[in-house]
Amino acid sequence: MEEQANIQEQYEETLKKFSVGDIVEGEIISVNSDSVVMNIGGKSDGIIKKDEFLLDLYEDLLRHAAVGDKHNVMILATNDGAGNYVLSRIKVQEREAKEELQRKFEKDEVLTGKIIKAIKGGLMVDLGSLIAFMPASCYDIKFVKDLDALVGSEVQGRIIEYNESANKIIFSRKALLMEEYEKQMAEKKAVMEEAIKDLEVGQSVDAKIKNMTDYSVFVDLDGVDGFIHISDLAWSSLKRPADKFKIGQEVKAKIIELDKENFKIKLSIKALLPDPWEVFKKQYSEGDKATVEITSLMKYGAFAKVIDDVEGLIHISQFAHHKVDKPEDMLKVGQNVDVMITKIDDENKKISLSIKELLPVPKKKIEKDKKVYADGDVVTLGDLFGKIEL
Repeated sequence: MEEQANIQEQYEETLKKFSVGDIVEGEIISVNSDSVVMNIGGKSDGIIKKDEFLLDLYEDLLRHAAVGDKHNVMILATNDGAGNYVLSRIKVQEREAKEELQRKFEKDEVLTGKIIKAIKGGLMVDLGSLIAFMPASCYDIKFVKDLDALVGSEVQGRIIEYNESANKIIFSRKALLMEEYEKQMAEKKAVMEEAIKDLEVGQSVDAKIKNMTDYSVFVDLDGVDGFIHISDLAWSSLKRPADKFKIGQEVKAKIIELDKENFKIKLSIKALLPDPWEVFKKQYSEGDKATVEITSLMKYGAFAKVIDDVEGLIHISQFAHHKVDKPEDMLKVGQNVDVMITKIDDENKKISLSIKELLPVPKKKIEKDKKVYADGDVVTLGDLFGKIEL
């Protein structure tokens, strides 16, 4: 009997002793729909209820557990009342997931999750075995109005706050977007620095129009943008840049202002073109005859193009030797007419034109029955005043 007792004692010493919280490896020895029995090498077997083996209780336990399978489990209790250990597989998975998440958080790794629910102020994201919270402000750079529409979609991001003891995991997609944005901005800045480094005020450059507004044109200078105000597009007055230019058009322009530090470049197309007024003064003087094109009619006269971008005014009083009531009675837009340049106002860049000065002066009509004397005729006082009776 003593020998048998010694053998029993030696056998029991070979059995492992476990405490609550220990993690051990066990092998499944039987399974039913509600629980799993495992041999963990102790003096008794361990029992795992379904809710401690599977996260989803709607799943069939028999499909996820089979005799012979080995799993790491946690000791929840050393005696369930029947002498068996109480075990949990889920607790081990949670601990392993937290440790893994802590490691990824410290390494600032990119994680992929699935948005499972929209709640007040943000979204719940399933990162595998743990659920993280993503505030609405952390989803995108811009404001997102409909969070419910995002449920079910996969999302990549970084953990920006992790507190295991408080079970707090803050996930951010915006963090990745900002990183990408900052990367793109850094790359763009490098391109702009390269493009602007050799530019100087007064330099003539080739540029392509990339955008237009009602008052300006933006051009691409091989990686850096330039700005041209509507007043610097042409010598003539433009209502809109689109009246003369189009997106994609290649233009030549002169740099008139340059701020390399802030990448601001102001250009002028007009500055490379001859001043039409100076061209006009070289071609014409007061008293010269010119053929002009009527461009517009006003109540007081008509404007006419003398050369490109230079117009003059034909006042209504200079239309003809006779009175003209309305300009349209005599002229129409697009009509070419001969005029005399009667005045050049160099200070105000104004030109006065006249059609009348090139027309012959009409002869006065002789009134009927009026006596007219020819050269050489002898005219007496009597002829002039009639016969005087004494």
